[in-house]
Amino acid sequence: MSDKTAQVTDEPVREGPGGRLPFGVYVLGASVFALGTSEFVVAGLVDQMAGSLHVSVPRIGQLITAFAIGMLVGAPLMAVLTLGRDRKTVLLAAAAVFCVAHLLTAVIPDYGVIFVLRIVAAMAAATELTVAQVIAVALAGPGRVPRAIAVIIGGMTLANVAGVPIGSLAGAQFNWQIIFVFIGLVSAAGAILVAVYVPRLPRSHGPEVTLPTLVGRELRSMRQTRIFVALATTVLFETALFSVYAYVQPILTDASGLSEHQVPIVLFLFGVGMFLGSTVGGRLAQWSLLRNILLSLVAMIVMMLVLRVVVHNPIAAAAAVTLLGICAFSMTAALSSRVIGFAVGAPTLAVAIVMSAFNIGNAVGPALGGVVIGRGATADVIWVGMIVAVAALGTALISAAMQRRADAG
Repeated sequence: MSDKTAQVTDEPVREGPGGRLPFGVYVLGASVFALGTSEFVVAGLVDQMAGSLHVSVPRIGQLITAFAIGMLVGAPLMAVLTLGRDRKTVLLAAAAVFCVAHLLTAVIPDYGVIFVLRIVAAMAAATELTVAQVIAVALAGPGRVPRAIAVIIGGMTLANVAGVPIGSLAGAQFNWQIIFVFIGLVSAAGAILVAVYVPRLPRSHGPEVTLPTLVGRELRSMRQTRIFVALATTVLFETALFSVYAYVQPILTDASGLSEHQVPIVLFLFGVGMFLGSTVGGRLAQWSLLRNILLSLVAMIVMMLVLRVVVHNPIAAAAAVTLLGICAFSMTAALSSRVIGFAVGAPTLAVAIVMSAFNIGNAVGPALGGVVIGRGATADVIWVGMIVAVAALGTALISAAMQRRADAG
């Protein structure tokens, strides 16, 4: 495979003229709030959903895996099928499907049906999130890609500041169904904002260019070894994070001794950490994408170790969970920006493949954690996350070595 498709280095990314992102980028960031809430909210409703649907906790964890699988398959599949179509129209259609899937989830109390609806909702979310990032990057222009991506990721992680804690609290006070209605309505509101404030992008090709030609062009741009190594880092990072995060509620209640009503507070703090991490990380990525990733991975490993050591102290555990959110999400914009920067000829497919890489981790992480949780060793799931995070650091160091060789040659 050739590494010469795009001459991208890990030099600091320079700001474009004015340094201010267009308003439409922030609208897109707000519109994905519902997507982030849906992706993460089940982690705060594990016990409530298990009791209501009469299934085990690991089976509810599989709903997180189902959503991840839908995102994993949906991102590249829908990116290919909608390639060349008006991106704003695709985004709005995906938002409509996402909304309906959540409203149906709230009124059909059957685990099997909900499992399927989670996959459908995830495929719609993958389409919407892919297109939102592509539009945001196009609106931001050269030199501001990490910041534009950080805004979109910020919209997702802001869900952990408000959406997920609200969902967990609603599940404890009322029932888990109400949060799915909330997600559907918020999704509809976000779609309206996009329809009004986000401009349509001009076509980058004429009508005579066929879909196979477009797909072939983007696939050729993706055939680079450095892209696959960067994607491996992304997969391992997300696996490490979600092997722990998917079971943060039982960790806090069983190991740390927090009550069910105190968990939403910690989830709120974790969400604040994620939002701060993604916001600061977008700025750090302007300095150096690869250094941002390496330093963040080291910090994430250290915080997982700290969490395991203090897990039986509720206050210390809550603080460690918050700091883990900051460390983990400080690298997400850089992970995406590296692949997008390498695959300059495949903007849509690059975003979709990066999203799939994240969601492979989202699927594998809860599965790994579920094995440990199923054996009754709740706190030990943190060791799984730490070991996988070390593997992610190893692939990042391989990327650094490849970059040094490329710079020397």
